[in-house]
Amino acid sequence: MNPSARNNRGRRRHVAARAPDAGEDYAALASRFPAPPASAGLVYADGFGALTEDAFLNDFANGMEPAQARVLYAVQGRVSETLFRDRATAVAWRSKPAWYAVSRQDRTISPELQRFMAGRMHATTVEIDSGHLSLVTHPEEVTRLIVNAVQAVRQSAGPRAGDGLLPGRQVGGFVVGGHHDPAGQEQQ
Repeated sequence: MNPSARNNRGRRRHVAARAPDAGEDYAALASRFPAPPASAGLVYADGFGALTEDAFLNDFANGMEPAQARVLYAVQGRVSETLFRDRATAVAWRSKPAWYAVSRQDRTISPELQRFMAGRMHATTVEIDSGHLSLVTHPEEVTRLIVNAVQAVRQSAGPRAGDGLLPGRQVGGFVVGGHHDPAGQEQQ
């Protein structure tokens, strides 16, 4: 799951997410900050990687109920070996407003790195006392960030007829029932 999404007006919301600049080497950027413990548990085979059980339960899903974390571990997706090497060709945050939720107890992406990325985006930022999965463990705080972002978007652009919570619809920069593709296309 990529918790970062873009709406059709280009405003970006990031929840404990990677946010490299255009052409930036994310691995080189991340190496300037403390290495998160989950990195040691990312194991690759046949071009794809997944977290070991220990890294998933203790680092990626830290702060979750153990039974719920085990369910997520059982269904975790794999990431492409090129994920951390690929470079964005353009970034909306250079010219559009952005919002970012830093997860203070994140063991997957260094909170210091998250703060750096949010700062250089000039993002409206909140800090949540959570692990990486703040969307799951602290839904009220993440919802407040989303609602504030939606309100800001609507105030700057005005209401649009037909806005609704339908699967695949973009709402305040988030896609309902979908995920964000790095190429900028929203997927269901």
